[in-house]
Amino acid sequence: MLERRWNDPRYNSVVGARGRATLQDHRHGGKLFREIGYQKTTVADIARALGMSPANIYRFFTAKSEINQAVARQMMSEVEEAAREIALGSGSAAERLRALVMTIETMNAARYLSDRKLHDMVEAALNENWPIIAEHIENIDLTIEIVIASGMKSGEFAAGDASSPPGWRTRPASATATRG
Repeated sequence: MLERRWNDPRYNSVVGARGRATLQDHRHGGKLFREIGYQKTTVADIARALGMSPANIYRFFTAKSEINQAVARQMMSEVEEAAREIALGSGSAAERLRALVMTIETMNAARYLSDRKLHDMVEAALNENWPIIAEHIENIDLTIEIVIASGMKSGEFAAGDASSPPGWRTRPASATATRG
């Protein structure tokens, strides 16, 4: 649904390249989230940064929560793309799997652990079960599956079902934590 909006010709004509890039690209769209936090950033703040009215923003996003998810989705997409490049790259399956896990960890730590305001957004996304979290987990799981399957095919890993090796599926921290 959000991706369709990025490609909607009406969106392109109203927002233009500058606005599209600002909302879609976390370096720009997440700027306000980093500066004042995703919860304190208003649609009016975003509209002002884009040089447009809040009404124009609401033509493409029915609620601020959709903007929150669009910014988070873009950030997660960048991690997924880096992981995909490693999965499809050269090297042994073990080397690619190690590099994939290290890259995901490094990118997430750099983005979310060092920036409290972005961390708060990710924490809310996990706790509130934003749909983009399940999508991200599935994308990372499938990327890991590509590497495991290639290792099985080459004989580097034992034969089996690459989609269900015991205990490898990724899980958000909140999915396994118990609340007291």
